[in-house]
Amino acid sequence: MSERSYRPVPMDPPAAARLSAACHVLDVGIGGLFVATAQTLPLGSELTVDFVLPDGSGTLRAGCEVVYAGPYPGGGERPPLGLELAFRGIALEDRLRITRFVRNRYEAQRRFTRHRVTLPVIYRHDERMVEGTILDLSLGGAFIQATRAPPLESYLGLRFDLPEAPRPVRALGRVRKVVGEEERAAEGLECTGMGVEFHELRPEDRVLIRNFLERAGA
Repeated sequence: MSERSYRPVPMDPPAAARLSAACHVLDVGIGGLFVATAQTLPLGSELTVDFVLPDGSGTLRAGCEVVYAGPYPGGGERPPLGLELAFRGIALEDRLRITRFVRNRYEAQRRFTRHRVTLPVIYRHDERMVEGTILDLSLGGAFIQATRAPPLESYLGLRFDLPEAPRPVRALGRVRKVVGEEERAAEGLECTGMGVEFHELRPEDRVLIRNFLERAGA
């Protein structure tokens, strides 16, 4: 997949869209979107896409360029096929609507209360299993101490145990922030690592995390 110059937010549930046929938007950012579709187009193809945002603000239209075609990153064992589309022509009003939608989603994610913890975690990246330590945890994600973090926007398979939980928690995470040595020194942080957003988390695992956090905050 191409290296995105913007941070997308997932569409939950996927939003309706139309190329030459109906499809669904899986995520969107200020620079483009990813649509699930069986339609294949060469890289560099230009097209117009109509789509809606889950906020009910109506249909948007954008001129786009195909910059990636293939499986959707983070789509599980059988990720849907689709296209990453970069915006090349979009009305200012529609761009502002997308900006507000993305900002509201980020703010909603930040509202998750973080709890300081020390939990061993194993994460998988590029077929490698790596051990780390979760230093803070919320229902939205975690900060993992790591000497060499994967690149921004990487997807990680996570597995970690919670005290008193009957089984390990498993989740798919996306790296949203990387704290290297320079960032650690500049921001006065205690360690290097990465902020990981939970991209896929089963309801039963969410319950385990919620119960643990409620006990931790008691």
